[in-house]
Amino acid sequence: VCFLLFFTILVTGQQANTPSVGGGNSRYFIQNKGQIVTPAGAQVASVLYLLNTPGLNVQLTKNGFSYDFYELEKVADSVLPKTNYHRIDFSFLHTNPNVQVKAYQAASFTNSYYNVTESGITGVQSFKKVVYENLYAHINLEFYVPEDGSKPVEYNFVILPGGNIANIQMQVNGANVSLDNNKLCVDVAFGKLNEVIPQSWVQTEKGTEQVAVHYTQLANNVFGFKTDNATHGTLTIDPTPERLWSTYFGGENLEGANNEDIELDGNGNLYIGGTTRSQTNIATAGAFQSTYEPSTISFIGYVAKFSSSGALLWATYYGKGTYI
Repeated sequence: VCFLLFFTILVTGQQANTPSVGGGNSRYFIQNKGQIVTPAGAQVASVLYLLNTPGLNVQLTKNGFSYDFYELEKVADSVLPKTNYHRIDFSFLHTNPNVQVKAYQAASFTNSYYNVTESGITGVQSFKKVVYENLYAHINLEFYVPEDGSKPVEYNFVILPGGNIANIQMQVNGANVSLDNNKLCVDVAFGKLNEVIPQSWVQTEKGTEQVAVHYTQLANNVFGFKTDNATHGTLTIDPTPERLWSTYFGGENLEGANNEDIELDGNGNLYIGGTTRSQTNIATAGAFQSTYEPSTISFIGYVAKFSSSGALLWATYYGKGTYI
């Protein structure tokens, strides 16, 4: 079995039925009406909205957000993998006690959940955008689902005229975190997560102007922002999580691959090639070569493509195999 490095997040103990109208609940912030529970089954009332994506799930609370990471670890002589967990909490300090958390751009469907009560939790809505209005005085925080499917989540601090960038204070709990080259580098149990600021801008009556914003460390595991630019309009800061990812890929027998057999394209998709003796769990539906042709004592080639967030897009056997 091949093991590829990545990060992903646990969906905390929920199971949805078919939506009443429209499609599934992926790529939406799902409101919490009691269906979100711990692995032990206890309801998590502090979570207001939950975003599920293939590589990252985000919990939104009144004064912060959390990344819940998990890693699937293959266990010898067991069909089911072991799940390892790690949660990272970003808590905002000294916030406005009257902050309002509002959701926008509702989906055209609702969901029902039957994992908590026999009667179920119905009419659960999903949204594309959640806004913390006046998180600090004249400062909003916006979470939204990006149009770019390779990005799991986007969030912006919007500092309106009269707001003070120095008021924003984030405390990171659950991991060691350091500031390096304007990145928050978070040590997760399964690797690293970086929070970066790819761009920030000021909107004025004359148009949009790019400005430089930097992280600043205020105390142990407490961080904020600073800028040397004088701003006379609405300043938007656009932090973005950068993830590594990992996953198991392979079947019931042996797979192999070398570093030179792994390539990335311009969109961050990963291609891997190698050899395998597995007759199952390799080729995807509609693959170029979907069956394992040689006998079990020989190796056959395979090629697979993964998205930038670690989802398997396709995989195929390749060739007739060679005897070893």
